[in-house]
Amino acid sequence: MAAVTDSSPPFTRLDVCNRFLESVRHSVVLGMEVISAEETAVRARLPWRDDLVGNPETGVMHGGAIFAMMDHAGGMSVTCRTFPVFEITPTIDFRVDHLRGPAKGAAVVCEASCYRLTPHVAFVRITSWEEGNEDAPIATGLATYTRLKIDKAGQVVGQ
Repeated sequence: MAAVTDSSPPFTRLDVCNRFLESVRHSVVLGMEVISAEETAVRARLPWRDDLVGNPETGVMHGGAIFAMMDHAGGMSVTCRTFPVFEITPTIDFRVDHLRGPAKGAAVVCEASCYRLTPHVAFVRITSWEEGNEDAPIATGLATYTRLKIDKAGQVVGQ
């Protein structure tokens, strides 16, 4: 009789995304948080802070901070799609449409979904909105990421 072994990794997609987020300094400085990490998609949150305001007269969060969150979430969605293997995913191209500014004081949430993988490129759709107002996007984007495979990525240390 063959022994039954659990071949699932000792970590989850959410674990990998949090580790990925913690390893990128600007994402830490921005205060990004991973809300969820599913098979092909990631949700991330960027809290509103005074130092992220782009226009002091309106208090609207800077578009560059929102763009950085969207780009990082896009890379993490590729990580979720390739899980448990980890790949480095530099951005090749990113088109973002800023539809409107978020309200003063509103945190911004985004969802990035990796909808197609080729051997060398990942394709991602990204939408962001004010927290609690998912039906009214503030920005949408399409991005492509290079897939740089790493030998033994995703393996437990010591194997």
